[in-house]
Amino acid sequence: MLQDRLRRIGARTHGGAEAVLRALGSRWTTALVVLWLGLGSAFIAATARIGMVFDEVWHLDSIRVYTAHALPWFSNDVEQEGVGAISRSSSYLYHYVLSFPERWMADAGTPEIDRVIVLRLLTVAMHVGALLCMIGAVRAAGVSGAVANLAGIAYAALPVTPFLAAHVNYDSAMLLLVAACGWSAVRQWRSERVSWLGGLATVALGLTAVLVKFNAAPLVLVLFGFVLLRAIRGGRRPSVPTRTRGWVALGGAALVVAVLTLLCIERFVGNIVQFGAPSPDCALVLDAARCSTYGPWQRNEEADAAFADIPIALGTGAQFLFDIWIPRLMLYLQAVWFWFAPPVVSTLVTVAIPVAVISTTAIAVIAAPTAPRRRELLPLVLASVAFIAVLFWHNYSEWRAFGEPFGVQGRYLLPAVVPIVALAMHGAADSIRRSRIGAPILAIAAVAMVIVATQGGAAAWIVSSQGSWYAEEGPFIGVVDIVRRGVDLFVGLVPVPSI
Repeated sequence: MLQDRLRRIGARTHGGAEAVLRALGSRWTTALVVLWLGLGSAFIAATARIGMVFDEVWHLDSIRVYTAHALPWFSNDVEQEGVGAISRSSSYLYHYVLSFPERWMADAGTPEIDRVIVLRLLTVAMHVGALLCMIGAVRAAGVSGAVANLAGIAYAALPVTPFLAAHVNYDSAMLLLVAACGWSAVRQWRSERVSWLGGLATVALGLTAVLVKFNAAPLVLVLFGFVLLRAIRGGRRPSVPTRTRGWVALGGAALVVAVLTLLCIERFVGNIVQFGAPSPDCALVLDAARCSTYGPWQRNEEADAAFADIPIALGTGAQFLFDIWIPRLMLYLQAVWFWFAPPVVSTLVTVAIPVAVISTTAIAVIAAPTAPRRRELLPLVLASVAFIAVLFWHNYSEWRAFGEPFGVQGRYLLPAVVPIVALAMHGAADSIRRSRIGAPILAIAAVAMVIVATQGGAAAWIVSSQGSWYAEEGPFIGVVDIVRRGVDLFVGLVPVPSI
């Protein structure tokens, strides 16, 4: 009798846990996660003061330089003081595209704050699209909907994510294009036969990402390599459309790839021929007097002149990795205020981030050899690993030259978050599910993760904010106090060391 009752309770518990996991894996949950990021980012975009962080003023000034030009090519003699040598910038497409709404609004007499909010909201839309593509990419790799959505929740819960999404910056556009490229590459990698249309779409998205931000190159090249490897290993020629509409789409994709290839040749090959580097230093393009008006260039020059280079060595590399790189990355993943912060203020998520990042990385490394979908996830994971390796080397090189970790920012890890988290969760969930109480354990862990995530995202920024963080002339400033009071009801402050 007792055994039967326990068996029924166990069955109901198991069934309830499976229902929770199915609900978390549904498309409705995906929509809610994307909406959560979008609404929170839009609130910050509509209310935050101009130029709080992430070089927003530089991005706005760069956009305004392009408003004077119908095409993105102009002489180095053109006025570009204060922004560096953007006449030969290897990352120009975002600024050029957004110069059109900027010039239209300026011609119409729209106030500056309203123009900035519109550009921010366009950037929010790009970042929301990026998250949707990230979730789609890991779903396409075959992981469960629950794992994909929880990886998306982890991404959106990082306080830095909505803050980045809410400001004018090219990172959001790069994330969208890289995520879409990864989604397309995974679909080709998993198919029995690469299609010409899918392959060209992957290339087009990747080339566009590189033109938006040159730092996307490691990610894109790895994804291209997997598509090429799939085509070679398949032993069959790529498939072609069977209908007229498909041929039209294929012709359009080929034309787009051809144009993007020419744009890349003009910019990257042209820079190599003229200046010896695909992304040349400002002083190679403009004279030092003009470059000195660009703050980061002047800062780097002064630091370089005052500091003797540290030699490359295992010891200095380990010192930089453990004493500087990892701690600063963790700090900046949780940062939502930067230079405007009070001494100690944050949310529960800021305490959880270092633990989560370290444990997720460890689980991903352990699970990688045995995870059921490791082969399907391989393009996304290896692209992420390559990107992180290049990022570390770049940061390490600058630290050796300047003596300061100027370029170490947690936001640069964002392209790798969803693939690595998905790998770790997928591997761990597969092991746990084999136990008799696997489903209830997974459901409890998933619900706990969702609860913790509610303390992060835009809520972390809102609960930490002060009056000086908001634009006094903003059209939505009247709703700030209402939103802050609402968030204060369910998000608590936890004292942690500030930047």
